[in-house]
Amino acid sequence: MITKRRFSVLLLRGGVIIGLAAGVSLVFWSQLRNREHLYIRDLTKVLARTVQTDLSDEMSYRVLAHQRLAKMIQDGLPRRNWEHQAKLVMEHNPGFIAEQWMDATYQVRWVATEAVGEPASEHVLATDAPLRHLLEGLAFSREKDAILTRAFPLGDRKLGRRVVVPIYKGENFFGFLIAVLDEEKNFESILADQAALIHSKSTLENEKEWVQDVDLQLPGAKWRVRIWPKADLFRKIGSTLLEMGLAIGSVIGLIVFILLDAAITAHGKSREFSQARDELELRVQERTAELQSTNKELEAEIHQRRQAETSLRDLSGRLLRLRDEEQRRIARGLHDSTAQILCALAIHVERVQELVLRGEISRSQKLLAQTTDLAEQAIAEIRTLSYLLHPPLLDDLGLEGAVPWYAAGFCSRCGIRVNVEVQHHLGRFSNETELALFRVVQEALTNIHRHSGSPTSDITLFKDASRITLQVKDHGRGMQPRALGIRGDTSAFIGVGIAGMQERIRQLEGVLEIESGDGGTCITVMLPIGSAKLASEHDSDGKSPELADSSSGNANS
Repeated sequence: MITKRRFSVLLLRGGVIIGLAAGVSLVFWSQLRNREHLYIRDLTKVLARTVQTDLSDEMSYRVLAHQRLAKMIQDGLPRRNWEHQAKLVMEHNPGFIAEQWMDATYQVRWVATEAVGEPASEHVLATDAPLRHLLEGLAFSREKDAILTRAFPLGDRKLGRRVVVPIYKGENFFGFLIAVLDEEKNFESILADQAALIHSKSTLENEKEWVQDVDLQLPGAKWRVRIWPKADLFRKIGSTLLEMGLAIGSVIGLIVFILLDAAITAHGKSREFSQARDELELRVQERTAELQSTNKELEAEIHQRRQAETSLRDLSGRLLRLRDEEQRRIARGLHDSTAQILCALAIHVERVQELVLRGEISRSQKLLAQTTDLAEQAIAEIRTLSYLLHPPLLDDLGLEGAVPWYAAGFCSRCGIRVNVEVQHHLGRFSNETELALFRVVQEALTNIHRHSGSPTSDITLFKDASRITLQVKDHGRGMQPRALGIRGDTSAFIGVGIAGMQERIRQLEGVLEIESGDGGTCITVMLPIGSAKLASEHDSDGKSPELADSSSGNANS
C-alpha cells in the first residue's frame, strides 16, 4: 500500500514537473513567436514604404524619359533616329513593349516595338473608344502633362497600360506619343531588388495578418500594391522550442538549458532583424535622396535649356530687325543724299555736252567745276559710309590706329568730345580680337550719342602680360536701374547692341562688365591675350572673315 502511494506521489510529481516544464516552455515559445511576428510586421511595413518609393520615383523617371522622346518628335528628329532612341528607351525601361507617334488627326505615323523586326500587334495600334475619347479630351483641354490610361487586356491574360504624352510645337497641337507597357513585366523590373523578400505566388494561412497595402497615385491612374512575406521566411525563423519542451519537459535541467539556448538564439535573430531593418531604412533614404537629386538636376537642365532657347529666339528676332533697320537707313541715306548728288551730276554732264556743242566754252567750264564738286561730294559720302561699315585702318594699323581715327570721326559727326588713351606700341592681335574690340567701341559710342546725353567720353585701351583691356566711359545720366535687369541682363531692355557685345566677348572667352550710376556709365571689356599675333601673321589681304563678309554685304546694299 505504501509502495503504491509513493509511486502515485512520484508519478504526480513527475507529471507536475513535466506539466510545469511544458507550460513554461510553451509560454516562452509563445513570447518568442509573438516577437518574431512583430519584427516580420515591421519589416513588411518598411518594405512596403520602399516599394512605394521605388515605384513612384521609377515611374516618374520613366514618364520623364517618354517626355524626352516626345520632345525629339517636336524638335523634328528623323524617323530612323527616333526609332533608335525609342528602342533604347524600351531597352532601359523593361516592361515597355511599343512606342508610337499619333499625329493631330489620330493617325499612327511612327511605331517602334520591343521585338526587332516584328510588326506591332493589333492591341498596340488599336485605338478603342475610351482611348479615343481620352485623346480628344486631352487635345481639347490643351493638356501638356503625360498621363497613364486605364488597364486593358494585352493577351495571354496580361494587362497593359498606355503612357500618353501630348506633343506641341509652340502653341500648335502636334499629336501624341503613346507608349504601351506590360504591367507585370514593368513591376518585376522595378521591384527586382525586393522580389526575394516580398514577392510570392503561394498563399499563406491567415494572410490578412501580414498583408501591407500601399497606394501609388500617378497622373490618370491609381495603383494599389499588396505586399506579404514569403512562406520561406517563416520556415527560416520558426522556433522549435515547443517540440523540444514537450519532448524533454520532464527534465528540468534540460528544459532550462534548452530555454537558455533558445533565448540566446532568439536574441541573435532579433539583432539580425534589427540590423536588417536599419540597413533597409538607410538604403531607402539613400535611394530617395539620389532620385530627388537626379530629378532636381533634370528640372534645372530643362529650365536652363528653355531659358536659353527663349533668349536665342529673342536675340535672333532683334538681330533681324536691326539688320532690316540698318539696311533701310543705308538705303535712305543713299537715296536722299548720294543719289540726289549723282542725279545732279548727270544733269550737269548733259548740260555741259549741250554747251560744248554750241561752243559756249566759258559756261561749260563753270558747269564742269560744279560737276567736279558734286563728284567729290559723292565720293566723300560714299567713302564715309564705306569706312563706317568696314574701317580699312583696322586691317592696316590695328586698334592703335583705328580707334583714334574712329573717335575723331565720331566727334566731328556728333559733336561729342572723345578722349582716347591707347598704350604706346600696343601691337597687333588676332582678327577676331581686334574686330570684337572695335565693334564694342562703335556700339558704346552710339549708345552714348543716343541715350547718355554726355558731352564727353573717354576711351582707354591697354594690355598686360595676360590680357587686353578696353574701357569706354561717359559722364551722362547713366542707365535706369531696371535697365540692368536681373543679374546684369541688359539685353532684355537696351536692345541687341549690348547683347551682341556680350555674345562676341563670350565667344572669345572674355568678360564684359557694365557699371552705371548718376555719374555716367562705364563699359569694361577684358579679353585673354593668348590669341595675340604679330602684324605679319595676319591674313595676306589684312581682313578677317567677318570684316570681309561685312564689306561684301554692305556693298550689295
